[in-house]
Amino acid sequence: MSQADESILKINIENYILEKYTPFKLRQPNFELIYYDEKEKVVEPISEHPLHGQQKCKQLTFPFARSGLFTADIRNIKTLVKKCEDQTVKEVFELTLNHNNKVDYQAGDTIAIVPKNSKLDVMQAIILMGLDENANKYCKFRPLSTTQNSKAKLPLHIPEDKTTPHEILTDCLNLRAVPTKQFLSVLASCCSFAEEANFLNCLSSKEGNHFYNELILEKGLNFLDILLLCTSCKPTLLMLIENLPRLFPRAYSISNSPNGHDNEIKIVFSVLQHTPGVATSMLKRLGAETREFPNEPKSVLMYFRNTNRFRYTPEVAHTSQQILIGIGTGLAPFIGFLEYKKQLYLENENEKKLGKTWLFVGAKRMESVIYRKKLKEYATENILDRYFESLSREKDAQYHYVQDQIKANVDEFVKFLLHRDTILYICADGAHISKSIKGAITECLTEKLGISKDEGTELIKDYEKHGKYVEDIWT
Repeated sequence: MSQADESILKINIENYILEKYTPFKLRQPNFELIYYDEKEKVVEPISEHPLHGQQKCKQLTFPFARSGLFTADIRNIKTLVKKCEDQTVKEVFELTLNHNNKVDYQAGDTIAIVPKNSKLDVMQAIILMGLDENANKYCKFRPLSTTQNSKAKLPLHIPEDKTTPHEILTDCLNLRAVPTKQFLSVLASCCSFAEEANFLNCLSSKEGNHFYNELILEKGLNFLDILLLCTSCKPTLLMLIENLPRLFPRAYSISNSPNGHDNEIKIVFSVLQHTPGVATSMLKRLGAETREFPNEPKSVLMYFRNTNRFRYTPEVAHTSQQILIGIGTGLAPFIGFLEYKKQLYLENENEKKLGKTWLFVGAKRMESVIYRKKLKEYATENILDRYFESLSREKDAQYHYVQDQIKANVDEFVKFLLHRDTILYICADGAHISKSIKGAITECLTEKLGISKDEGTELIKDYEKHGKYVEDIWT
């Protein structure tokens, strides 16, 4: 049992039961699940890369896709940042993928990887739900004749036919999703222990908002955690299908140049120690298995995502100057920018007409700055014209946050930003960090231009509209 599982079991549900509360109103089911008779033969074609469950969903679309789905082999995995004992620094890995897709890409473009839930999570769900006997039986779905919703449709990410509970739990549903209040009330109806039912009903009630905020939103209890905590809860697969969200593809920035890599794509990802994401856990595991058995490389299902202004093209290199701001793994796409710039620089060594590039890096510690050695080399080779580094957990660091370093260099920064051909790129957390950086830049502009805060905000909006201020953010 993991440390996370142990901490969940320490929660005393008696402390989260109210004397009075109004239960959430349950919705009636719209479908029924039918298992194939053993006499009915369902034959799946033998394939080196069997179809992912979501590939069987004919009407399903994949977010921001500009290519079809294809399989890429994992060529290598490299540890960029090791986890530390005090858990202040996350593990960071570089994964190299080998593919045969002919889609062109530029530095800054993104791919999406279609994940699978881990075997452990799937097996845990099957056992806790009591699906052991039927997990691998072929099944299909059809609307209930008694349904009051004549327009009810099966979620598009669920195969309508020739699927199994195991496939649905592996490929289609996010078993680590944060449960809604509606779903908690459904789970309460599946409990045979009154105390557990009351606990879940309280979490889903209006009166129990503070309990929901504490356990679900702050502690991050997910669906599987609820099953571990409430052992008498036995939801049906149909309940999961109608309440759990789709297991969505995970986007990653390409961290290498498009030139000279022969169908090779590199991505960078970090892994949380106690609550790792579904996709990052999968990539770390598959990378480790490939490293252990290099002659039997593992593969992932992926696609190229639509392009936007966050990319480094030959035109951008020759006609603009750039301010790059990367926080943590947000530095990854800029490695591709700089690698490509160096290639263009060498190709045009006699002309040397490439625009100047400044890079601001934010990290917790010096050892958590990914590709730091390479960045220092770029600075000495004039690929990077200015290099700024902020380290939030280093006591002796001159600057702890990028915002502070921007303000400390306000005169030079604003002068460079105001240059007609300068483009500012930010890759950071959209929930807090990118907003804080934008606030600092706005403050610098208002100070040096002698304008109001509202005018500074409008100026940034104008920059965004015209592609002078470009963000790649995540939440």
